[in-house]
Amino acid sequence: MKNHEDLPNFISPLSPIITQEDIDYLRLKGALEIPSGTFLTPVISAYIQYVYPYMPATDLSKIRGTLAGEDASISILLLQAIAFAAVPFIDMDEIRGAGFDSRRACRKAFYNKAKVSAAANFTTQSISDERHSCSTISM
Repeated sequence: MKNHEDLPNFISPLSPIITQEDIDYLRLKGALEIPSGTFLTPVISAYIQYVYPYMPATDLSKIRGTLAGEDASISILLLQAIAFAAVPFIDMDEIRGAGFDSRRACRKAFYNKAKVSAAANFTTQSISDERHSCSTISM
């Protein structure tokens, strides 16, 4: 994979300066793993309903666009940060259905993905956009 081929269309392209070694590292750390479609819907819904009203640090139209199948685009970092922030509000059946044994394990997984993505910062979005998305990462 060079750049964006294996990622869904709603994920912003990775920076053209990223190397295959960097991509391999991100993949090894799980940072390029996207929640499945059946888990993505409750993740985005929980974020919009419970997190966004108190931390409106993102462009909600882009977030909603991912659910609606619109031509919206968000960074991999933003998606991982949204998932991390939304996990406390997702039904446990959904979390188990996504392959996690506990809410804590799910939250830890998305925290680690967001942390690796933030450290790499290999997206084409501006740094200010990424900083806003990182505000949801802190514990």
